[in-house]
Amino acid sequence: MSFRKFCLSTLALIILIMSPIFVKAKESWQHWEDLRWVGLQQFSKGDLDGARKSFELALAQAKSTQPGGEQEATSTYDLAQAYEAEGKTHQAEIYCKRALELEKSISPQNATITLILTSMTDLKRAQGKFADVEKLNAEVDKFLEHAPDKQLVGAAEMDKDGTIKVEIRLDSSGNMTAHGTNAYAVTDPEYKKILMHIGPLKPGEPKVVAPLK
Repeated sequence: MSFRKFCLSTLALIILIMSPIFVKAKESWQHWEDLRWVGLQQFSKGDLDGARKSFELALAQAKSTQPGGEQEATSTYDLAQAYEAEGKTHQAEIYCKRALELEKSISPQNATITLILTSMTDLKRAQGKFADVEKLNAEVDKFLEHAPDKQLVGAAEMDKDGTIKVEIRLDSSGNMTAHGTNAYAVTDPEYKKILMHIGPLKPGEPKVVAPLK
C-alpha cells in the first residue's frame, strides 16, 4: 500500500470513529439548549419554581456533557438569577460565585463577568452589607480597566406580551457614538436567539446585557 493510500485509509477510519462522537455531542448540546429554553420561558411567565427546576436540569446536562465549560457557566448563572428572583439571596450568592469562577477560568476578560459581579453587588446591597458592595464595585472598576471589551450593549426589557426591547449602545472610544432600540416580538425569528443571549428576563424588569457574540 502506498503512503498516500495509507493516509487516506487512516483518515477515513478516524472520520468513521469520530462521527458518532460528534453526533452525540451535538445531541447533548441540543438537549441542554432545549432545557434552558423551557426554563427561560417559565421564568418570563412568572413560574419561578418551574424555571429553577429546568435550569437545574440544564446544569446537570452541561456538567455531564462538558464539565467546566461555557454551558455550565451559563446554567450556573441562570440558577443564581432564579434564586435571586425567588428572594433566596444565600443560594443566589453561592451560584453567582461559582459562575464567576467558571467564567474567569474560561474567558478572563468576558463581559459576562461584569454582569455577574453586578448581580453579586445587588445581592450584598439587599443584605445591607455595604462594605462588600464597595469591594465589589472596586472589583468591577478594576476589571473594566483591563478588559478589552469594556462596553455592555445596553439594557433589555420585556413587555407584558413578551416583546423584548433592547437598547443598543455602540461605543468604540469610551464615548457613546450611537444608540437605538430594537424590539423583538415573540413571533420574531430572532426572538429565541435574543432571549437565550439575555438570559432570565421577566416583564417590566430592565436588565443590563452583554455584547452579542
